Amino acid sequence: MEHCLAWNQKNTPPLPEADIQKTVASIARKDARRIKKIRDELESFGLDHDKVIDCLYRNEDGDARLFQYLFDGIFVYDHGAALWNKWAGHYWQEDETDDAYKSIEKVVELYRNALTIEKKTEKKIAEKIKKATDSNAMLELEAEDAKCLATQKELRGRIRALESASRKRNVLWLAGIGTGLTGREWDKDPWKLACKNGVLNLKEGDFLPGKQSDYIKTACEIEYSDDAKCPKWEQFLKEIFDHNDKLVDYIKHLFGYAITECYRRACARCRRGMEDYRQNNAQDLDVLVEDVMKEFRG
Repeated sequence: MEHCLAWNQKNTPPLPEADIQKTVASIARKDARRIKKIRDELESFGLDHDKVIDCLYRNEDGDARLFQYLFDGIFVYDHGAALWNKWAGHYWQEDETDDAYKSIEKVVELYRNALTIEKKTEKKIAEKIKKATDSNAMLELEAEDAKCLATQKELRGRIRALESASRKRNVLWLAGIGTGLTGREWDKDPWKLACKNGVLNLKEGDFLPGKQSDYIKTACEIEYSDDAKCPKWEQFLKEIFDHNDKLVDYIKHLFGYAITECYRRACARCRRGMEDYRQNNAQDLDVLVEDVMKEFRG
C-alpha cells in the first residue's frame, strides 16, 4: 500500500487515496482467491505446497512422484508390453498418442503454481522485515527471505528443465518403476464386457460403471442399451435357421458365450451346427461373427 501511495504522488493530479486503497484491496482479494484455488487443487491430489517443494529438491525422482500423485488411476504402465495405458472412462486403452508424455505439462503447472506461492510469501516476509525492530527477529526473517529466493530460483530452473524431451522421458521412466502392471493383470474376468458407456456382467446381467482396478482392456466401443432392437439381425437368423425359434435362441446365447474368453470353443460349435443349413448364408454369418468378435481375441 505504501508503495502504491508513493507512486500516486507522481501522478498529475494524484488519484484520490480512497481509489488507490480500493484498487489495492481488490488486487489483494484476487491474489488470495488465486492462492486458495491453487491450494485446493493441490489438496484434491493429496498434495500441499510443502510436498511440491520436497519433490522439487528430489530432482527427477520428485518430478516422477508428482506425476504419480497427479495421474494415479489415469495412467498405468504395462512393463510386459513397455507401454503406458490410459483410462478411457470404463476401460483401459493403450496410450497410442503419448498422452502420458504430454501430461508432464501438469507437473510443470504445479511448479508454476508453487512459484506463485513463493513470490507471495516473499512479499509477506518483506513487509515483516520493514516492521521488525528486534535484531534476532530480523535475522530470522532475512534467512527466510533468502530461502524463499533460493526456492524460486530452483523452481524457475525446474520449469525450464521440464521443457526438455530427455527430462520428460526420464520422468516417465521413473514414474513407471516399482508401479504399474506386469501385463498379466489385463482382462482377468471373462464375464465382464466393457462398452463405451459402462461394463456389462455377462453372467449376472448387471450393467455398471467400469473400475480401474478391474484392469479391463479388451472393449466393445459401442454404447450398450438394454432395450436395443435389431430387426434385420433377427430376420437374418430366422432365415438361416428355417424359422426354428429354439435354435435361433440357442445361437443367440452361443454368441453371447463367444464374447467371453471361451469364444474359440463357442465359435467352433457354432460352425459345426451350421453345416446342415444353407451354406452361403452360413458363411455370411461366419464372416459376420468373426468381424464382431475380432476385438475380443486375447
